[in-house]
Amino acid sequence: MEHQTNPKPPLGHRLKRTFGKFFGYHFVPENHVRVIYRDEKYYDARGDGFIHIDGFFERADILVDVASHFDTLDVDGLPTNQGVPIGLRVYLGYRFDPRDTIPEIAVQLINLKRETFFALTLRYIREALLQIVPGLNVEEIARGQALLEIQRRVVEMATPRLSRLGITLSAGLAIQKVILPPELEQRLIRDAQHGLIVSSLHEHQPEQNAQALAAQVLEKLNLTSAEYVNMPDAFAAFKTGTPTTRPTHTIGGKATPLNPPPAADPPNPPQAAQPVSLPAPSKRKKRYTDSDTW
Repeated sequence: MEHQTNPKPPLGHRLKRTFGKFFGYHFVPENHVRVIYRDEKYYDARGDGFIHIDGFFERADILVDVASHFDTLDVDGLPTNQGVPIGLRVYLGYRFDPRDTIPEIAVQLINLKRETFFALTLRYIREALLQIVPGLNVEEIARGQALLEIQRRVVEMATPRLSRLGITLSAGLAIQKVILPPELEQRLIRDAQHGLIVSSLHEHQPEQNAQALAAQVLEKLNLTSAEYVNMPDAFAAFKTGTPTTRPTHTIGGKATPLNPPPAADPPNPPQAAQPVSLPAPSKRKKRYTDSDTW
């Protein structure tokens, strides 16, 4: 079925709009109100739909938009209890309705543009934040622990002030982002990374912890992936900030020196004892005499 962008109103509606003016009936579009003057003074605002006007004393004037509008604003320069200024990016929805305030104030606001209402809303939001944020810790705000409390208190403080002007926070208020100084943001990132490393170490076995710690030491020493050091030298170099003097290479799971020191000359083997030479026996035959006994 084809969608009609501008459907024709029913016949009864068209007749009422055409001839109703003679009987004091005026049509007000949706999300608008018609300003009514009585005896040439602001009297009230009526709508939407068909409204009746006393033609003898009243007249219809301008239309006022009472729909909700949504904007995002950055509120900077908010001091914390540590003296560190931060900013907040706030998303809010607001609306102005002259029927929600007294006539003396409404007559001053009915001719203002939407940008002016936005500026008025921002003013009271900022005043509320300047009373709330200085009592909070910057790290609690940066980590999001206090954002819900800030949103609730801002709405509570700003609503009575805005309602006197006929302005309502129709969609509440939401903090989308915390704007931190660059130095503080980098420090919080480093702290978060350190916390993740510590948490990871608690979840692994001691052998895995040693490997992770060795990887951090090697990264600190600016060694390549093909180099390794024995841990006593690594820790000593890590403390002093100087590279280790004994890099080793990992081959087959065993560390072997990349530049082994020259081997010392082996000691001379002990000399064997020289045999003692004995005189050779005489080869002369012995003479036997008759006195010798066989």
